[in-house]
Amino acid sequence: MIGTSSTRRSWMGNIFNNNDEFLTAKEAAKLLKVTVGTIKNYIYRGELKSFKTPGGQHRISKLDLFEVMGHRIKEVKREPHFKETQKFSDEFHTDYVGVIRTLLEAIEIIDTYAQGHSARVAKYSLSIAKKLALSPKEMRNIELSALLHDIGKIAVGSAILGKPGRLNERESFIVRKHAVVGEGIVEQIEFLQATRPLIRYHHERYDGQGYPDGLSGKEIPLGARIISVAEAYDSITSGCPYRQALPTKEAVKELEKSANSQFDPVIVETFIEVLSI
Repeated sequence: MIGTSSTRRSWMGNIFNNNDEFLTAKEAAKLLKVTVGTIKNYIYRGELKSFKTPGGQHRISKLDLFEVMGHRIKEVKREPHFKETQKFSDEFHTDYVGVIRTLLEAIEIIDTYAQGHSARVAKYSLSIAKKLALSPKEMRNIELSALLHDIGKIAVGSAILGKPGRLNERESFIVRKHAVVGEGIVEQIEFLQATRPLIRYHHERYDGQGYPDGLSGKEIPLGARIISVAEAYDSITSGCPYRQALPTKEAVKELEKSANSQFDPVIVETFIEVLSI
């Protein structure tokens, strides 16, 4: 079961208190595509939490900014002109995907090994979905979920993301929370609701030894099983601070070794077919 919002928000807040990256009012305004004055109004009305530096400048948590994004979407949808044209709806959708892309880029600045990772995982995931002949709606959700799969890493400090070596137990615990934190972030945005289970479960394993909920086999949503394979392939071929990148053939061997344990064997086989095209 996906946890309640109040419970998730409580421990998510604890993580962010220790590891969050904060924004200035100007940076927050740029991400939300509003004026600095609007951001300050959110703060003064109690809709956006912030703290002040010794110099009197506001600092805002990225997680709290996502909550305001959710409120803005609801406000706009209540306006009479929202339903007048599909064009407005499409532009609004595109605008918020753009905001999320910007936040993902912020993660990639902190974690140099993650640069381009989300975009590549989205590309690989979509190619698998196409090969499986999924519906356009399913393919769109898988692609968007793959793009956002690591959004929860906003809650992980730059020291952990960029650590030149294996993580200790505490650091691993914090990183493992990113899947649930990510689900909690997109929960604030109405048009991203379908991405929630795929983001939450993309680190589950086919044998039930994954996280956060220990799901196994077909209990894991198909989209999450697809993203799991796509992400692993990109991680293997891109490398990380403690492991060198491997060429495609070696990466495929690694995926084959983990079929039936870490990965759905059908997804692995499908992806290998995609890579050979």
